[in-house]
Amino acid sequence: MISDEEKQELYTDGFADGVKQGRAEGFVDGRAEGVVEVALQLLSMGATVDYVSKATGLPEQEIQKLVNS
Repeated sequence: MISDEEKQELYTDGFADGVKQGRAEGFVDGRAEGVVEVALQLLSMGATVDYVSKATGLPEQEIQKLVNS
């Protein structure tokens, strides 16, 4: 079974690859990447989806996608 920490690492690696590809295609800017990184960090610290949404300005639906990934 894969641990939560391993899941987070796999997700982070996959996200980083996606950001690189998005940047190459002109879809992701540095600010958007930073907000998602902050959201991931808050989630890893145990913050609720509601709290992360308020702190980052991201919609709860987007944060829930991060949680479920």
